[in-house]
Amino acid sequence: MAQRVQTRIEASDDSSLLALLGEELKQPLVAIAQMAELDESEEIQMQAKRALRTIDNVLLHRRIQTGQTMLQLEPVHVGSTMQAVQQEMKPLLKQQGCRTELHIRSGLQPVDVDRRVLHGMLQSLWQAFGSAIVDEDTINCSARKTKAGIRVTLTSDSADLKAVHFSKANVYSSQPLTAFAGPAADFLTAKELANILGVRISKTANSIGMTLPVSKQLQMV
Repeated sequence: MAQRVQTRIEASDDSSLLALLGEELKQPLVAIAQMAELDESEEIQMQAKRALRTIDNVLLHRRIQTGQTMLQLEPVHVGSTMQAVQQEMKPLLKQQGCRTELHIRSGLQPVDVDRRVLHGMLQSLWQAFGSAIVDEDTINCSARKTKAGIRVTLTSDSADLKAVHFSKANVYSSQPLTAFAGPAADFLTAKELANILGVRISKTANSIGMTLPVSKQLQMV
């Protein structure tokens, strides 16, 4: 019993330390983003904001995993979340020479998710996917109804995802994704956030996606 209690205390201490470390890392990044905005240095500003989003999503995963933040499942319209994330990603992807297009089928039912987790998962996927584009191209993000739920997919003819192996990498082993040192953190964060929702991310050579469960409630939020 004493050993189990000690293990829980150590886990709690580790989680608190990670949260504090994340907040400490965010402070200079916020300052860099603000300075870059004043100096009109768009590239530095975009990269600082990207790093801030990555840290926020890693911390969100950790807080939910350790019970510091409770998972709040509710019916959410995936299209509105996709539109919000697209607007956030546009400046970064434009800097990388990429365009974004949304293809959202009409009449989609809401999905049962935690709104924060869905937003963070799409953020992480979009950031990582943009880094996997070989040439300047369009990233198509689509949502359509399937028998299993609402299928959300990111696709680009110039994407190269052959080196990404989700089954062999996770945030605990810290195993790197071959040839993906930059977006590895975002890919892994998206995977772990998806795991929280019981969703599996799948991929092809030039696309990545997931199927979200349709809400059992009739009311759309």
